[in-house]
Amino acid sequence: MRANNVRHYKNGVVYFWTVPWGTVSLSNQGLTPLQILRAYYPRDLELVRTDNIGGVTESYPGSPLAQGSQGNAVRTMQNYLNRIRVNFPAIPQIPNPNGVFGPETANAVRIFQRTFNLTQDGVIGRGTWYKIVQIYVGVTKLAELTSEGQRIGIGENPPTSTIREGSRGPDVIQLQFILNFISQFYNDIPSVIQDGVFGRSTRDAVVAFQRKFGLTQDGIVGPATWKLLYQVYKNVEAGIGITPQPPVTPPPSTAYPGTPLRVGSRGNSVLLMQQYLNRISSRYPSIPRLAEDGIFGAGTGSAVREFQRLFGLNPDGVIGPLTWNRIVEINNSIGGPTIPPTTPPPYPGTPLRVGSRGNDVLILQEYLNRIAGRYPSVPRLTVDGVFGPATQNSVVQFQRLFGLTADGVVGPLTWDRIMTLAFWYLFKKFSPKSFIIIACFFLNFFKIIHVFYIWWNSIKLSVAFL
Repeated sequence: MRANNVRHYKNGVVYFWTVPWGTVSLSNQGLTPLQILRAYYPRDLELVRTDNIGGVTESYPGSPLAQGSQGNAVRTMQNYLNRIRVNFPAIPQIPNPNGVFGPETANAVRIFQRTFNLTQDGVIGRGTWYKIVQIYVGVTKLAELTSEGQRIGIGENPPTSTIREGSRGPDVIQLQFILNFISQFYNDIPSVIQDGVFGRSTRDAVVAFQRKFGLTQDGIVGPATWKLLYQVYKNVEAGIGITPQPPVTPPPSTAYPGTPLRVGSRGNSVLLMQQYLNRISSRYPSIPRLAEDGIFGAGTGSAVREFQRLFGLNPDGVIGPLTWNRIVEINNSIGGPTIPPTTPPPYPGTPLRVGSRGNDVLILQEYLNRIAGRYPSVPRLTVDGVFGPATQNSVVQFQRLFGLTADGVVGPLTWDRIMTLAFWYLFKKFSPKSFIIIACFFLNFFKIIHVFYIWWNSIKLSVAFL
C-alpha cells in the first residue's frame, strides 16, 4: 500500500504520521489527523495518557507501588529518593535499592510525602510518582548549575539594598540565583535568566514568589522579600519544608483620595489612615494610638504631626498627597506588627557614608529626625534609606553638637551616640531631662521626710524631759 506523510501542529510541536494514500481527500472534508488515523486504523490505534516531565523518560507504571511491589519501577524510585535526600537530608537513606519495596522504602516515601505536603500513606501513586520525578529533576538541575560554576555564595545575611525593575549588578545576580534555586521546587515560581539585569521576567518571578508566600505583590525586593527569599532558600537547601502562606488581600484602595484630610474630615479614607498609623505606632511608639472610628479629630491630628516629624515632612497635621503616600509606604514596609526593641540597634559593622544604602541608613535617618525634634540645629531628613548630602550634613551637625569629629561619616562612636540618645526619645516615656526632674523630686521628698523625722524626735525628747 502506498503511503502519505501527515504533519500535525499542536502546542508548538510537530507530529508526523505515515498513513495510506487517500488521506488528502479526508483532510479536505475537514477531518482532523486523529480522525483520519481512526478511519484507517479503527482497532489498532491506542491513546496513552502521559504526565510529561522534562528531562526524565520514566513514566508512571500504571498502578501504585506499595510494600511487596518489585521491579525496575521500584528501583527507579529508590534511586531517585536516595538522590533527593542529598538536598533533603530528612528523607532516610534506602540502603539497598534492589527493586524490592520494603519497610525502608515505605518510610522514605512517607517522609518525602510529609516534606512536600502529600498524603502520607507510604504508597507511590500517580501524584507521588510525578512529585518524586519533579523534585529529582530539580535537584539534578541544581547540581548541573553547581558544576558549571553558576552557583554563588549568598552569605548568612540578606542584602540591605532595595532593588526593582531596572536595577542591575551583583544583588540582582544573587536574586536571580535564589529565584532559580527555589523555582525547582515550586512550580508556580518561574525560572529567570541569571544576567544581572532586573527585567520584566525577573519582576514576574518576584511577584510569583511574593504571591506564593503571602507578601505584598509589588515586584520590589526590599527587606521583607529579601528576608523570606533567604529563609525559603536555606530551608530548601537544608531539606526543611516551608508551607506557603495564603496571598495577601490588598486593601480596597490605597490611592490618595484627591482632597487633603484634616480635623473635621470623616469617612473610609480617614479610617484607613487611622488603621495605618496604629500599625506604624507599633514600631514607632511616639506616635499615639488612635480610636479607629473614621473621624479626624484632635487625636488623629496629633498622630499625623508626630508621623510627619519622624519622617521629615512639614508637621502641619494635614494629610496631603506627600503625607498620605508616606504613611502608605511605611505601613507596607513594616509587613506586620513589630515589638519595639528594648536596646538601641547595634553598629552595622562598617561605616556609613555618602553612597551607602539600605536598612541601616533608614534607621540612622529615622533616629536623626527624632533627635532633630529636640535639637533644631540637626536638619530633618527624608527617610529613604539613601545616604546622600542631606544625610551627611545632618550627621555633621550632630557630630559638632556632641563634640565628635565632624567628618559626616557614621563610624562606631557616632552610631552609638546617635542610637543611645535617640533610643530614649523613640522608645521611652521620659526624656533624660524628665528623669533628672523626677530624681530631684525624690531627693527633695526624702529631705522633707528627714526634716520631719528630726522634728518628731525633738518633740519626743521634749515630752520625755517634761
